Amino acid sequence: MAATSASRPRLLLAGFTALSSSAEASRTRYQLAHDPLPALHLAPEVPLVDLSLALTNTADASQARYAYRVRGWLADQWIGLGTSPQLRLQGLPPGHYTVEIRGETSQGVPAANVLCLPLTVTAAWWNRPLTWALGAAAAVLTVYLWQRNRLHQLRRENALRARLAADLHDEVGGLLTRVTMQAELLRELEAAPAASLAALVDDSRAAAGTVRDIIWSVDAAADTLAALVDRMQDHLDATARATGRPLVLDDTGLSAGLAQPLPPTVRQHAYLIFKEAVTNALKYSPPGTPIGVTLGGDAQLEVTVSNQAAAAPAARAGQGLRNMRHRAELLRATLEAGPAPQGWRVRLRVPLLPARYRWPLAARLSSSLRELTRSFS
Repeated sequence: MAATSASRPRLLLAGFTALSSSAEASRTRYQLAHDPLPALHLAPEVPLVDLSLALTNTADASQARYAYRVRGWLADQWIGLGTSPQLRLQGLPPGHYTVEIRGETSQGVPAANVLCLPLTVTAAWWNRPLTWALGAAAAVLTVYLWQRNRLHQLRRENALRARLAADLHDEVGGLLTRVTMQAELLRELEAAPAASLAALVDDSRAAAGTVRDIIWSVDAAADTLAALVDRMQDHLDATARATGRPLVLDDTGLSAGLAQPLPPTVRQHAYLIFKEAVTNALKYSPPGTPIGVTLGGDAQLEVTVSNQAAAAPAARAGQGLRNMRHRAELLRATLEAGPAPQGWRVRLRVPLLPARYRWPLAARLSSSLRELTRSFS
């Protein structure tokens, strides 16, 4: 015959211990049969709670069996404790739960009651949703302020570059133009030896050309691939008129588009490498040999300068080649210089990654001013 409710044993909570990270803060509380069930709380400073159970009205209490479940965790599955009257709660995720405990005698007679204890698990402050939300908001705000400050700094830099380019053009450029005109006038009047006047005219023209290159290198309006191509074409045209040599620029291989933004450091060093390569090609090739310049690339800018001589010149390791290689290293670009099937060839490959090559404005201006000083030395 099934046991009646009055004859079935009762399950009691004999006591519980809240174990803290420090032994002094740990405490044990004993329960009487008529005491209300406590509300349990797990927190970072109280990582676990031990419950002591007892089954009354049973002949052999040591053989009683217990089981528990935590509603809202592990799919509300019952977990057996065997004959151990101890239950340890720990490692639960933050939230609110209900701990249910049941027991039965060694003969399988279930207890007349099921213990139900509320349980609250609190996470550490850094592991709470509000903390994560505030941290994400702070990160977004930091990135926004950094981007805004970077944009503001870039605008100030471009304004400074534009003002410097205008000042160089109006002041130094105008002065060199007057010097050139006076030198040409003196040469026509033959007020000094012709050789000295010719040298003065050449030096003043060279200085004016250097100043124009510096103005172009710092001008914010020239930060495009089209500006670099135009500048290269202007240099080739001027060199062709001065030397009588055929100089051809082929930019049909540029698939990136002439509107491609180009950082000032990239276009400045690429242009100076191009000029040095053209100068070497003119210097070390037979008179009348055509010089070809080819531009191409998509994800990278490729500049090739070659002559069409029947025999390749001997390899040289002069200052010009060292300067080209040094500028290529500053751009993290690759530079190839050496004999080609039809003569001599210099090839520069620069990845078009603007963010990588941005130098501080002070460094670029310092480099430009050194070029200006060198032109008057």
